[in-house]
Amino acid sequence: MMSVRFLIPVMGAILVLAGCSDMTNEVEAPASVEGKRTVIVHGYMARPDSHWFPWLAEQLEERGQSTAILELPSPDAPDAEAWKQTIMGGLSGADEETFVVAHSLGTISTLRALNDLPDDTKIGGIVLVSGFSETLETIPALDGFLEDGVDLERAASRFGDCVVITARDDEIVPPELSERLAEGLDCKIHVLESGGHFLGSDGHTTMPLVLEEVLRLQSRD
Repeated sequence: MMSVRFLIPVMGAILVLAGCSDMTNEVEAPASVEGKRTVIVHGYMARPDSHWFPWLAEQLEERGQSTAILELPSPDAPDAEAWKQTIMGGLSGADEETFVVAHSLGTISTLRALNDLPDDTKIGGIVLVSGFSETLETIPALDGFLEDGVDLERAASRFGDCVVITARDDEIVPPELSERLAEGLDCKIHVLESGGHFLGSDGHTTMPLVLEEVLRLQSRD
């Protein structure tokens, strides 16, 4: 399993610097995670069967959970409102037994959806992989999608706990953007030395760190 080198408090976040070796070990789950619900949200130019999403869903289902990998419309030419509405539908009836894992463009979309759910909505926790809430210099075509940003203070009130995962060598979402997101949400953050954008094309068809963090959040009292 990944070995953590050290923890650094960074403003409102906790920065975890870690290596990226041996990421295929089994992750044990406490019995208390059975019966939880996990919703997985993909990102730009991705589908429910992309990257590590099916693997994560299978791992959680084997531990007695229900899962859903949302299929967002037009992933190659996304519309912000359509994505938000789809995620809101996927989170209908969400409560503190519900957890979300979102990747890349799915992160800001999920936060927007949480903000627009009924005021008494609060989920158990959220894991944001390559998360960000600002425009991307690397993909100017998404400026229209991203320019309105998201109310991070309101979003932070919609979940019990959160984790952000990024990598120093992410060439799509610079890690600084993920660090600012974690600060704005008061999240724990893992900054890996390598991992890129955590794409299947880069060999990321499993993500034990994501599984580990989901199970950790779910086992909290």
